[in-house]
Formats: sequence, structure tokens, C-alpha cells
Amino acid sequence: MLGAAAAVVGCAAEPTASSGAKATGDDIASIARGQLGGHACYPQVFGSSCTGNGGQPEYWCADFAKWVWQQAGVDTSGLTAAAGSFYVYGQNHGTLHQWPSVGDAVVFDYAGGGYADHVALVTQVNGDGTIEAVSGDWAGSGASEAAFSSTSYVALNAPAFSSTVGGTPSVIGMTISGYISPSGGGGGGGGGCGGYEDGLYCGGDYVSGDPSTLYRCSGGNLSVEQSCDSGCQVMPSGQNDQCAAPPPSGNGACAGYYDGLYCGGDYIPGDSSTLYRCSGGSLSVDQICAGGCEVMADGTNDRCY
Repeated sequence: MLGAAAAVVGCAAEPTASSGAKATGDDIASIARGQLGGHACYPQVFGSSCTGNGGQPEYWCADFAKWVWQQAGVDTSGLTAAAGSFYVYGQNHGTLHQWPSVGDAVVFDYAGGGYADHVALVTQVNGDGTIEAVSGDWAGSGASEAAFSSTSYVALNAPAFSSTVGGTPSVIGMTISGYISPSGGGGGGGGGCGGYEDGLYCGGDYVSGDPSTLYRCSGGNLSVEQSCDSGCQVMPSGQNDQCAAPPPSGNGACAGYYDGLYCGGDYIPGDSSTLYRCSGGSLSVDQICAGGCEVMADGTNDRCY
């Protein structure tokens, strides 16, 4: 939802607490995707989406996000028809963070004081740091609140866009202010990894967190396993992620070789899935290669797949 008025009015119904089983991020994403194409009044009403504007449809992106969380069994106490209430919820519950997980709310253009332009739900997190989201109250027409909200619908925000807080992805046209996980579970932020297999994950690889930190998921709870001085290496699906091997240290680690990029094991020591930079005889990590490192012909820099 666009415009300053949207920030004030909300782009869910009066706050009520929900009870039930702890939600997972996948539950939330599935429910959100199941409403694609829906409108403020049909086939599903999202809280006060249809009548909150003096009996007419109101700006309803927050109505939609709150409704989805409620259907998944999330405690939505404190959420209102304002998109910015999700940001405040995250502050109050300690679930506001900078790295997305499936099921999180993502708030755009937060201006402080509970005001924001839009809120959507993260439905996919990719290994390259991009995400997809589902938005309520999207792509309406008309200058008035009633006109816009009557013509808008639930939409998939795709293709995948950068998840960087402070960035303004073109598919959205607004600035990402932060990610908020449901209190007590749901998205992977705020200490959770509900819906994912137990094991080790780099931050940003399905779970939220610092991409240079290795986290352990156990029974839906996320904890720091290890800080990775040389970066965290995302492994193929079904394998634990791991800290990257540190580059060989000391002068002469790549002495006698041309300056450039080398896969570990290609003339220089190191991890075979890491791309190293040789500069003046010293070796440093240039990039962790999630898909493996490709050794190129002599005279050509090696590269990540």
C-alpha cells in the first residue's frame, strides 16, 4: 500500500490474542499463499479489512498479515490496523531483526511512532539472500482509501528481491525497515527455526542471523554454534553448513604465483570450496563458494560456480 495515509490507517482487526499450537514459518507462508488473489471483502474478510473505513474497505495490508498469523496460532496481541504496529510488536517482543526467515513480517518505510507504509509476509528465503513475500492490499487504484482498498488484492511480490534492511527493491518500491518474527515461534528470527531440520545453518541460509556465524537448530530453537572468522560456508541441501577453513597465514602463502583468484588446492593451500585472492604473495579469502569452486585454465582467474 502506498502513501502517507496508508502508514497511519494501516497497510488487522482490533488486537486479540490467539492460542494453539506454535506456528512454523512454513505454516504462515502456506496460509498466506493460499489467499493469493483475495480482496478486502471476498472471498475472505481479513479482520476489519472490509468495513474499517466507516463501513467501507480500509487500507488492509496489516489486517491481512495479522489474520494470517492468527490462523497459524500466533499471539497477535498489540497488532492493529497500522503496518507500523508490526515494527512496535517486534520491539516489544524482542523479535525485530535484520535477517529474514520464512513467516516473518517485513515492514517497509517505518517512520517511528508506529507509522509505516506497508507490511508483508516473507514466504521464501533463498541462499543468495533474496526473498519473496506475499502482500495484502497490493496494486489498488483510486485516490481515496476506499477506492484503493476496494480494488487491491493479495499478491506475490516476485521475482525474488534483495532482503537487505535499508535497501529499496524495485519490485516493492519502498525501503525495508526490518523483519519481525511472531512471538513464541513462527519465523526463524528471535531465536527460532521452526519448520527446519535440526542441524547447523549459516545465518541467512533458511534461518535468520549474521552470515558469518554458524547456528544450531534444535527442536525449533536457534542458538549460536560458532562465530566464523573466515566466513560461513553454505553446504548442499541435506548437509550441515560449516565455518570456512581459514586461509594459510604468513608471508609467502602464495609466493611465486601471479596475483589473482585461486580455488583452494589449485596451486595454493586451502579449502576446495573457497575462492582465495593472492596479492603480493599473501593469501586471503575472497568468497565462500556455495556451489563449489571452479578451477579455470592457466592464466584465467578461478571462480565460484
